[in-house]
Amino acid sequence: MSDALDSLERNLLERLLFGFETEIIHRAVDGGAECALRFELETFVGRGETSEAALRAAVNIAFPTSIARAALIAAGAAKPPARRVSTAAPGPNDVIVAYRSPRGSWTPMDGDGAERFRNADRSLEVLDILKERIRDSREELGLCSAERQRLAILAWISEARAHGERFNDDDRVRDRVTAISRLLTEIGKNYWPGSVNALQLQTQPKDLPKSMLGAVAGSWAAASDLAEQALRDREQEDDRRGRDVHGWADRADGHPPPLDAAQVLRTLTEEVERKSGPLGSGAMIDDENRWPDAETFRRWVRMLRWLRLAELEPEPWSRLAGRFRWWASRRESELAIVGKELQSGYIPRETWSSLLGRTDVGGDTHAGGIEAQALDVARRLAVGSRIMLVGHRRDPTLQDELQSLLGTQSIDVRIAEPKRLSALRDEIRERGVEFVLAALGFQSQNVDVLLSELCRDAGIRYLRVASGRASTCIRALGRVA
Repeated sequence: MSDALDSLERNLLERLLFGFETEIIHRAVDGGAECALRFELETFVGRGETSEAALRAAVNIAFPTSIARAALIAAGAAKPPARRVSTAAPGPNDVIVAYRSPRGSWTPMDGDGAERFRNADRSLEVLDILKERIRDSREELGLCSAERQRLAILAWISEARAHGERFNDDDRVRDRVTAISRLLTEIGKNYWPGSVNALQLQTQPKDLPKSMLGAVAGSWAAASDLAEQALRDREQEDDRRGRDVHGWADRADGHPPPLDAAQVLRTLTEEVERKSGPLGSGAMIDDENRWPDAETFRRWVRMLRWLRLAELEPEPWSRLAGRFRWWASRRESELAIVGKELQSGYIPRETWSSLLGRTDVGGDTHAGGIEAQALDVARRLAVGSRIMLVGHRRDPTLQDELQSLLGTQSIDVRIAEPKRLSALRDEIRERGVEFVLAALGFQSQNVDVLLSELCRDAGIRYLRVASGRASTCIRALGRVA
């Protein structure tokens, strides 16, 4: 039968189903794809050559008559009240492309959920891109709140383990997953955001904390998707609460940074390393003789929070934060009492400079404080080059700031939506774009894969810039040889 439901685009059809809190689950099967629609205690399964064909087959089974299909469209337009979601966990082979977060938002997976598990060779390509993404994102990740760091690491290791789960007899896939696990473990040991038990070999998806994911994960693929959704929800909630781009409650507009932040950071780093050893050895310092006393630690923590509001090289600050978080996590120690001032939601009644008794305030909180060498390289690259910033939303202020810093008017901004990627590929080629800055945050693994491969095939430099801060964009361009 042909009716209005058949003519709906896939995204619109999915959104209509989301309105009834229906889980949409795709998986690859022999000869094509399978789609399951779960609503309360009922499941409707359709099959087809593609995931979209399977989706439409499942819809036809769930809504077999014209009157039922018309009622669905009419009820969707009327925005019906929320219904209870089934608590049935996904199966081990399921690839969830849409999942309802208990925080109240539906987010479809970007692109075809089964595509990333097409075969072992495809998994190797995806895992290599994931490793690149972790490498390119670690600096910005280190500046984020511990909560966001844990969710990002959980999403990444779950994605890696999903490929290992699917192709567990392929040594190449296992080696890639092991390399990613080691990289994430090293990041965790330096930034110390708290435990991410998914990095432990014996952990299974069902063992992951429901408090983080919002639901029980039945597979590593499901865990990855749920962690991405949880991180997206966290960012939206932080934004609603007025927190900054990294998830911290104290903002530079209320807490002026040091006048010479780079020198203050060097002094603090030297003091901490004299007492406890080099930051390069990781956050964990077991020898209590190398721990600071409580008052010294309180001063260090406040200095760190003050420095966070300035434009600085991210890695030294992040390693300091990791070591301080490790000390604060020693509950038997008096240092744990100071730990509340390390929490992202903590805001002092006075400014950090006042608490420290410092008057050298008024430093740069924008990209003007970035290293001169990186800015000089970025400006040279920008001359005569066309740059495209691709993100989740348009930001005219950022576009203006970047063009001003780089001395160019050739920066275009585009929205990263799966349905627009084909047109975006053609536009990138037609406009002669030479650099694509991907402001995708720490989510959207599938979109990152698609953009990365698009740029690789077109011979375009692809640079990940996390949330798209101007300073991050400049540093990314500045690292281009």
